[in-house]
Amino acid sequence: MKKNLLIAALVLPLLTVSAQWTQTGGTVSVQPNTLHYMSGTYEVKGGGQAINKGNVNVQGQFTIDETNPNTEFRNVWNNSKISYGQLIINENSLATGTVIAEYKNTPHTQFFKQSFAVPFDGISALELATQAGLQNPQWITHPRNFTYMSSRWENAINMWENSQFASANMKADDIIGMNNNTSSSSSEPFLPTSSYRINQRLEGLDTRLSEYQGKPANMAHSLDVTPFAIDPSSTNYTRNIYGEMLGTYLKDPFVNINYTSWTTPGIVNIPTDFGNNLFSFGNPYTSNLDLRPSLTGGPVTGVIQYMGADFIVDQGSNILVADAPFKATWDNGAWIGDLEALEVRPFHTFSIKTDGTINSIPLGNANKTFDLDYNAPAFVDRTTTNQLFQVKMQLFKNDLALSRAYIVASNSFEAAAQAGNEAYVLDANPNTNIIYTLQENEDGTVSQELINSRVYINGINKDSYVAKPIMLVHQVANPGQFTLKGILSNDLINSSNQFFFEDAEEGFIQNITEDFEYTFTANETTTDRFRIYWNGTPEVLNVSDVTAVAKTLVYKNVDDTFKVRFAENWNKADIFVYNVMGQLVHSAKSVDASIDYTLPLKGHTSAYIVKAVSDKGEVATQKIIKK
Repeated sequence: MKKNLLIAALVLPLLTVSAQWTQTGGTVSVQPNTLHYMSGTYEVKGGGQAINKGNVNVQGQFTIDETNPNTEFRNVWNNSKISYGQLIINENSLATGTVIAEYKNTPHTQFFKQSFAVPFDGISALELATQAGLQNPQWITHPRNFTYMSSRWENAINMWENSQFASANMKADDIIGMNNNTSSSSSEPFLPTSSYRINQRLEGLDTRLSEYQGKPANMAHSLDVTPFAIDPSSTNYTRNIYGEMLGTYLKDPFVNINYTSWTTPGIVNIPTDFGNNLFSFGNPYTSNLDLRPSLTGGPVTGVIQYMGADFIVDQGSNILVADAPFKATWDNGAWIGDLEALEVRPFHTFSIKTDGTINSIPLGNANKTFDLDYNAPAFVDRTTTNQLFQVKMQLFKNDLALSRAYIVASNSFEAAAQAGNEAYVLDANPNTNIIYTLQENEDGTVSQELINSRVYINGINKDSYVAKPIMLVHQVANPGQFTLKGILSNDLINSSNQFFFEDAEEGFIQNITEDFEYTFTANETTTDRFRIYWNGTPEVLNVSDVTAVAKTLVYKNVDDTFKVRFAENWNKADIFVYNVMGQLVHSAKSVDASIDYTLPLKGHTSAYIVKAVSDKGEVATQKIIKK
């Protein structure tokens, strides 16, 4: 027995034990930030209490001998949103006995269902409901006949069926485990890798500290990603097998769609690839799960975590990101967007989007980790030499991180408009303060076709979209003082490239550096106040700089008006002026090109796109900023 050795060494950040470990009776604690590594067998028996507040890694057999009912191994929740006991057991090791894992429930959603992962093998739905704290769990049977029945949502435990676009009602005796057979409750097996829902509606489980326990599912797993797609028939597309309209709850953050069109029943236009090959899973392990060894990109095009956002610490500080999913997409050899989307805590769930070319994704030892990597907050994880220049814009109020958006410049992105590796904000609740970007056109205007897009990861072409605006919208739910911070990816920091930030309302333009921070007051939502530029800002010439010109341009006169000076070979011209939303605000036909034309710019709008077309068909376009 090496009990004394462990206690003596707990103050060390790393403890390596090469032989077997046997604890008979007594209490042994592994403290936070401490690693207990066991290359051989690990056993607790005789009423022993193994209290793990740190990290235990077992490479040999794991045994909790429960002949004495007081014997236990416990992963402790350290009363902290970022500190909790974790256990890693080799996937090839035999694990026997029960592991207790404490977990603090997250606040419920509007559907009163807490997303949940079950890291145990052989636990029943009733056992899980009891451990969660449900005093009177209900088990509702639905015939799965496309008939709506609202009472089914009072069921204690549900499991998400990927291929059915539905949350299946579990029965009390349904078993979550590797060797179970699919029951009548679901067309898919109940596995440790599945994504579950615990009903918090009736008994108020919010933020309750619960003790979940079972035999650890330490074995290798395979995520079933057999391709599937929404049937475009009216029955299957508008309603699932429970009679629930897909448009009321099915969200795909990797396909641009205006969800407001789904507020009433009926057939709607199916966006290309919407809902197809979008899978939800859970972390099957009693430790953090790093998805990167399994998701090398390519066939997997996007990853999202909907839950646990309020557990995320930004840059190692105590500032918490509040109530916003994390999204990452794959771009030609790199993950862009949120690093956090690829790292999953115990009991947490995640979703992935594939291109439909793979059937399975392995999980195993390579994915088990104690660490969460925040080395690059504006994250770009490359597996090739492809360069991606990324800025993360993050919105704060009273030191609380409310929302974030990403802009990425790459030669692999489309020049403008919608790109396949962008992600979107799904539910822009009017009662929340969030930021997002608007989809752009090649000429720097906002795409009217995609005007309802709330772009979370916005990709621009690094060569063609220079000095053109990306509109950064701040939805203001609660007026007051806010702060925007910019965080740069390593590729950007180590290059001569730059992003620029503009507050057009205040006439403020500045390059975004590693310590960029901008505090402002906002009373209402505006779509043209903030914008981001890549590698340059629009310039306006003063009248002293303008003589005869070879090309048509706009300049600012001494009286602060804006004039168009036409190229010497122009005779007549048509003038069109657009605001940054792409709306035509002024036009003039066949103006005399031999004299300067004064632009009638009125109102509070601060930026415009001016387009001039000569009688010979030549076109000149220029953006101006009115300060």
